[in-house]
Amino acid sequence: MEEAGFVWDVTSFGIGVMTATLLLGWLIMKQQAAAMRHTGEVMRLQIDIANLRLAYSLLQEVNKSGKTKTASISKQFDEEDLQTLVRLCHPDKHCGKKSAVEMTQKLNGLLGK
Repeated sequence: MEEAGFVWDVTSFGIGVMTATLLLGWLIMKQQAAAMRHTGEVMRLQIDIANLRLAYSLLQEVNKSGKTKTASISKQFDEEDLQTLVRLCHPDKHCGKKSAVEMTQKLNGLLGK
């Protein structure tokens, strides 16, 4: 193995080339597994962000319309749609983030809860 400009002689560590190769392979697999876990977490967070943005844009539309909340929402979203948004934005799915709490409270208000 070569590192920092010199060659390591694995036999000087008292292990054979086969053992060193297996050890290196195991270390590489362990690093790949960790990278995959982090990739999955990043993807979950991206989905969470998209869900929060959707709820935020809904509330912006309601506020822009100048109409009563129930009148403008009833044209675009039925009660089932609003309940879905509540489930997507719920703080339990977003580690209790303040924005998730606020969006869930606003959506629940629109549902009359």
